[in-house]
Amino acid sequence: MSTGETSSALSRMRALSLPITVTALMTAALLLLSMGTSLAAWMVSRSGTGAIQTGTLSFQLTDVSGTNASLAEPTSTDSPHYAFEWLTLNSRDMLPGSKSVALMRVANTGSTPLSLSFTGAVSPAGTAPQNDFVNALSLAALAVPTASCMKTQLTADVTQPLSAVTPASPLPVILPAEALQPGESTYLCVGLLLSATVPNSAQGQASDITIQARADQER
Repeated sequence: MSTGETSSALSRMRALSLPITVTALMTAALLLLSMGTSLAAWMVSRSGTGAIQTGTLSFQLTDVSGTNASLAEPTSTDSPHYAFEWLTLNSRDMLPGSKSVALMRVANTGSTPLSLSFTGAVSPAGTAPQNDFVNALSLAALAVPTASCMKTQLTADVTQPLSAVTPASPLPVILPAEALQPGESTYLCVGLLLSATVPNSAQGQASDITIQARADQER
């Protein structure tokens, strides 16, 4: 190989090796930058434990004397059953347009504030005259601070026709803004009103009425 050919071959090798050298240097620089970023990421962690639990929603209805109580079942999905004897006694011999009232007492026996509403007022199927009597009734209820229940307290804004009291259209008794706190109790003034236009066929009729109550958690 002549001297000219040797020089030409060396020149070609240098030309070929130059990109490889540059690439290697660039790769090394990227690796160093990556390592520098990784070393700067300090981290300290801590862990701890704590206990949480769910609250209970429960209430109980009683007469003013504290007897004739409903069941207090915080895990039950059913409304408590309550035999409201005082209202039954005071509702005898109702006349068209008359109103009968009685006191109840409700206690928050759970661990969360609650509001209260009546979600149903139903009676067993009866004869046509009995149904005329029940369909002419309205239900009224109001939370009161003292053991006093006057007919004049049960105004139209706290009254609904018996047939209109449903879970979808409940009758509010204790409002969310006045939620009953755990351990607290209050009085309820409850009334039944007989329409002034009740049919004559309703004379002398009687029926058992079941009032359902529901509590809702308030924050």
